[in-house]
Amino acid sequence: RTGSYSLKATIKPGDNYGSSGERAEVYGMYGSNGVQIFENETSGTQFYAISVYLPLDFKSPVSSDRWGIFQQLHGSDKYSAPPVFALGATDAFYMQMYSGDLDALKDPKKSHTVKYSLGALQRGKWVDFVWKIKFTKTYTGTVDVWQRVEGETIFTKVLSVANIPTLQFKSSVSDGAVLD
Repeated sequence: RTGSYSLKATIKPGDNYGSSGERAEVYGMYGSNGVQIFENETSGTQFYAISVYLPLDFKSPVSSDRWGIFQQLHGSDKYSAPPVFALGATDAFYMQMYSGDLDALKDPKKSHTVKYSLGALQRGKWVDFVWKIKFTKTYTGTVDVWQRVEGETIFTKVLSVANIPTLQFKSSVSDGAVLD
């Protein structure tokens, strides 16, 4: 929150984007040269960060079909799949992952579909998240997430997962290549 740029997104009842409920979205990551950035097998390890403020009267999504996502990374639009990574807030902060072979989401030997708790909600305070991802379609990927609540001086690691795929692909499409 000390950088030169910021974005404030306030979602109010009725702010519907498309057909999937109340939301505000930023589409795409772009480098300083204006070219869109796609994460793939050559991306290596990348860091992402976001600061989230939930007001004191924040109400968690009330049904299981409500996501509460505040940051997500999607795979290729060609897959029409859930985001590979989603950070959200329902009754707690969480990270949801849908990675590996999308043709085999229910097979833990071919995919990684898990929801991890990142700790209790903090209402009325800024919460900073930093996450590190080693991108790979094989079981050599890693994800680490750190959190700092307003008033704290250090980040606390709240998630560390290793030996997982961290990209999406379909074994039935393009010989299993990771698509942009």
